[in-house]
Amino acid sequence: MGTIYSAPKGYDPPDLGPYLKKGKNIRDYTKACNNYLKRLKKWAKDKHGLFCKEAGEDIRFQVADGYAVYVVVSLKPVKLIHASIDDGYQFQYVHRLTAKDIREQIQKHKALTELFSSKK
Repeated sequence: MGTIYSAPKGYDPPDLGPYLKKGKNIRDYTKACNNYLKRLKKWAKDKHGLFCKEAGEDIRFQVADGYAVYVVVSLKPVKLIHASIDDGYQFQYVHRLTAKDIREQIQKHKALTELFSSKK
C-alpha cells in the first residue's frame, strides 16, 4: 500500500480563477500548470533522487475527461505526491500501486510523450 501526499509547503498549484478573467486565457493556465509540475518534479528529484532513481518522474491516469497526475517520491516504500493540476482528478486505486506498476506507468508515459512529441 502506497502513501499519497499533497505537495510540500510553498508548492501550491496554480489557481484557475485569475485565468478566467478578461485578458487571460486557458493556455496561460496550462502553461502555469506545466511550470508547477516541473517545479514539483525538480523538488522530488533533488530531495529523494539519491535514494530512488525514479524520484521526480510523473505518472498519469485517465480519469473522466482529464488525468490524475502524481509525482514519484519513493518506491520503497511507495510514496507519491498528488499534483492537483487542471481538474485535480485523483485515481481511485493509486494507493494500491506497487513499485512495478509505477515503473510500468513511467515507461508508458515516456513512450507516449516521445511518440507524440516527435516532429516529422
